[in-house]
Amino acid sequence: MTRLRHSLAGLLRYIQISRNGLFVIVEGKKTDPFFYSRLIGPICAAAGISYDIVYGNSVEGLGGKSTLIGLYEGLESNKLLARRDGNLDKRCLFYLDKDVDDVMHKLIRSPHVVYTPFHCVENALFMYGKLVDAAAAASSLDPARLAARMANPLEWCRQKAAHWKDFLVLCLLSHKLGINCECHYKCMRSPINSPPDAPVDAQKAEAIRADLQARSGLSDSGFNLKFRASSRYVECAFKKGLHDLLFNGKWYFELLRREIKLAGGGDASNDALIAALNLTVDFDGTWTEPFRRPLQELIARN
Repeated sequence: MTRLRHSLAGLLRYIQISRNGLFVIVEGKKTDPFFYSRLIGPICAAAGISYDIVYGNSVEGLGGKSTLIGLYEGLESNKLLARRDGNLDKRCLFYLDKDVDDVMHKLIRSPHVVYTPFHCVENALFMYGKLVDAAAAASSLDPARLAARMANPLEWCRQKAAHWKDFLVLCLLSHKLGINCECHYKCMRSPINSPPDAPVDAQKAEAIRADLQARSGLSDSGFNLKFRASSRYVECAFKKGLHDLLFNGKWYFELLRREIKLAGGGDASNDALIAALNLTVDFDGTWTEPFRRPLQELIARN
């Protein structure tokens, strides 16, 4: 795994001197390297291709996904996403969190870009990992104590996501309006649900909504139209069981840590939970197809 302070020139230099045939470029270093290595490793081994997972360190003024998109655009414009270096074919593949790029019509259409089919990588850990076992291991807690509170882990996730539905609506609305507020996709806890399992603080939620409206410059009718549209979109996703398309998987950690505390356990760190969940995920399941297929097709093209 390569730890570069990335610029386009730095990435190009690394690709040029490396003897690897595939460069998988990912957003973060806590979840992504292990997660994607489990997905792509068997495919590359079968094809006889050596690979490296490169995660985007921040570049001045940029970070995370925006860094990766900048790197992708630089490689794409210079026709360097796939190249022949001597007798070695070299390819770049970007794995990106979908976030709400589909809602905002910002998805990049390219065989060199693969998005998560849910909001982000962390959603997969909660959808396909053994939640009770992982949480118990990370907190050194008797699994039975958590199982009593989380009899159906998938239903637990759905209920916890629904509990933060008002927060999610405000996050989506602020994102659509392009206005920063207390409710946004990068915060790790809901400011209108404190503690995480508390009922919505309606007064605070209304204050944030009013602040968004004032800063948007929209009329009452114009703002209400957008607010209702975001509410309907979220409600529809939940009714179809598609909440993980919109609900940031990183938010589950705060909710799970609260569950651990209520079950009598200590305060498990997010890093410990990520590691434990990663080890319980079945990476051979059919759910991995949207990740594996683009890589297989990219290899077959050359």
